Amino acid sequence: MSNGKKDVENKVIKFKPQSDFDKKRIKYAVILIVLALVGIALFVFADDINTDELTRLFTYFSSAKDDDGSISDISVSSDARNSYGQLNGNFVVADAGGVKLYSVNGQQIFNHSVLMNTPVVKTGNEIGIVYDIGGNTLLVFNKESVLKTVETDYPVIDASISGDWITLTTEENGYKALVTVFDKNLSACYMFYSADAYVTSAAAAPDGHSVTALSMKIVDSVFVSELLTYRLDSEQLHSSFTLKDQTALYFEYISDTEMCVVCEEAVYFISEDGTSSVYEYASSYLGGFDISTNGKVSLVLNKNSVGSKCSIVTVDKDGTLLGSVDSNSELLSVSYGGDYVGALTSGQLNIYDNNMSPRLAVSDIIGAKKVFMQEDGTAFIVFGDRVKLYIP
Repeated sequence: MSNGKKDVENKVIKFKPQSDFDKKRIKYAVILIVLALVGIALFVFADDINTDELTRLFTYFSSAKDDDGSISDISVSSDARNSYGQLNGNFVVADAGGVKLYSVNGQQIFNHSVLMNTPVVKTGNEIGIVYDIGGNTLLVFNKESVLKTVETDYPVIDASISGDWITLTTEENGYKALVTVFDKNLSACYMFYSADAYVTSAAAAPDGHSVTALSMKIVDSVFVSELLTYRLDSEQLHSSFTLKDQTALYFEYISDTEMCVVCEEAVYFISEDGTSSVYEYASSYLGGFDISTNGKVSLVLNKNSVGSKCSIVTVDKDGTLLGSVDSNSELLSVSYGGDYVGALTSGQLNIYDNNMSPRLAVSDIIGAKKVFMQEDGTAFIVFGDRVKLYIP
């Protein structure tokens, strides 16, 4: 019997279970939304966002930090002759037994055995080299393995890498030195024999159009440093630059046509066309230096010959002072990677920007010996028998 109201029946709605395809579609939609929000944030707050911090966030987000803030612990031999470097975020160790490459997580990528007395590591864009000073071996490697071994007839004086062009300087019978340039295919493409001047080092331009040798010769009973530049398509000397009243310690290309030359009392920035700029520090004692991939240079200028007090300065490619900071502690190591300067003292690492403004301080680093700054602001620190990566 009806009471004037419609009969209401129970109603059941059965939902169809989500398929795997539907679940993946929702997952991808969420990812796209997150990426869109990140993109909007990058656009709106571009001036306030540190891109290196974002790089570190995405690169190391899955890496668990130890109590001291490091994420890797690489065991190495404690030989004082060891040489170290970094290539594409990986860490290179060269010791008396060979060369080893480790990933950022501490896993060994390769171990190439070769006997060396005084190994030296240098790295470029995609490849690196290890050579034995006074020995007869040069190794070329990438992030996966050793690519080439060069055995020389006479002892190695120096080797360098610019971009991915390699230059090898050796002794040579009847000459002061032999300079050999290897192209990107690792083939010898240019050689010149120095008859008049001793060559302490040489480097090819990053684009491979020329090679420059740092030479020493005696003029009026005084040693004179000179840069000699040759085009790779010519046997004739293209240009030269004499460093008057200066002893050159090191040089490298900082662009296709510019070089940075570190001397005992000044640092020069020299173009192949002969123009130059200089930053002088004759009243200080040079305690160390490092040249960044951005072409700027950091200098450790000691107040006295003992080196207990010093200033760390950064200098731009035009010779202008970018920044300076004083240190009352003995400086063990300085490294300039990208836009970051790492200064290691006994028990502490201080990280600065190009203008020497403080960015980070890591305390209680007991037993640390060397620091290697990476372009993203992270720092490899070498202890006696291990290496750790610290992330700001």
